[in-house]
Amino acid sequence: MIIALSLPPIRDKRTLEEDKTISFILEHAEAEGTQLLLSASRYPGVDMTRAASAIEARKKIAYKIPLWYTYTELIYPTSLSVEQCSSQATAEYKMRFVPEDGTIADLTGGLGVDCSFMARRAAKCLYMERDPMLCEAAQHNFKVLGLDNTSIINGDCREYLHRFAEENEEFSKANERDKAHFDLIYLDPARRSKDSGRLFSIRECEPDLMQLSGSLLKAANRVLVKLSPMVDITATLREIPCVREVHILSTDNECKEVLLLMSSCGTPLSAEDIPIHAVDITHAREKRFTFTINEERVADCPFSAPETYLHQLGRAILKAGAFKLPCTLFGISKIATSTHLYTSDTPVEGFPGKSFRIERIIPFNKEGIRIISREYPLINCVSLNFPIDTNALKQRLKIRDGGNLHLFATTLASGEKVMIVSEPLSATF
Repeated sequence: MIIALSLPPIRDKRTLEEDKTISFILEHAEAEGTQLLLSASRYPGVDMTRAASAIEARKKIAYKIPLWYTYTELIYPTSLSVEQCSSQATAEYKMRFVPEDGTIADLTGGLGVDCSFMARRAAKCLYMERDPMLCEAAQHNFKVLGLDNTSIINGDCREYLHRFAEENEEFSKANERDKAHFDLIYLDPARRSKDSGRLFSIRECEPDLMQLSGSLLKAANRVLVKLSPMVDITATLREIPCVREVHILSTDNECKEVLLLMSSCGTPLSAEDIPIHAVDITHAREKRFTFTINEERVADCPFSAPETYLHQLGRAILKAGAFKLPCTLFGISKIATSTHLYTSDTPVEGFPGKSFRIERIIPFNKEGIRIISREYPLINCVSLNFPIDTNALKQRLKIRDGGNLHLFATTLASGEKVMIVSEPLSATF
């Protein structure tokens, strides 16, 4: 059940200028927001601050959150909130953690994208956010989106959880099997410092998950936490208690989020036995690779010089740290310890990444550089475990990205520096 606390109410931000402002937003969809603000006096009756913010935000969300793009009345109070919010693909993924007709809470609501999707599956939803401007926007936006099952609270989740525990202590003692709780709490700790620098350690984020984990697990059956894609997964699993699953989400092979699913129910899992799901979502298709740290630890990983085919893991799997296990599962070899490229004599069915047929292997020396510059002026180039980064390498080789062929500049197990020219097969992950 949701406990209503006596925190400040949120006022409705609807104004008489609403229709005129919305029309202006649609008519000036490609305009520059800064220029519009400078010419605000030319458009009386238009809330230009809101219009300029919405126009710039809609440019960003057209691809990121296509559903929201169809609602012209939505408010986007800050550009940072749009930059930091989840994509529609990852927000829809989180819906699977919401029990049908369950009671959920998003305690770090932000712009409300994740909450707005999870609320579609829930019976009741609580949105909480410290920033009153974001709360006002959420109250307006959730009405526009038809989410009448969602309550808005402007407040700090730490205070909320403390008061939640106090108000439910006597009830819990009297009825341990039927505690007042949520089915799911969602938390997305802020990952920016006061000077806007990015933070990756869970101990540096706010609120501090280490301090709140006990309170969260008393208030909910399950807790879902979104972390930076840069977080150290192994270290995090050893620090955070009661983790049941890890989900690493990439969209179009770009790693976006790390999700921890926590629960105090059942026998605790060791960090080495927690299932890690590496998931790539591309064009609404989802592909998954699941393993544990223990499975990776004991996996056999032979090494070999490049053979007929070259294989490159998907970004989510690389982030998850499954470097040896693909060798065991697919009967392939790695070309070097720190070079996360794999090779085989035959095609590999179901490989969780991209596969290529090797055309030629060229040593990285003066003659090899001349060959690449002369014969492959247009080739997709990447540097992996190589002393020169990709951009510097392209300049040295005098090449540009393009065409169908790929060039992998890398280091073999022998220490030799080579450039592997290859043609992609169909991507399998």
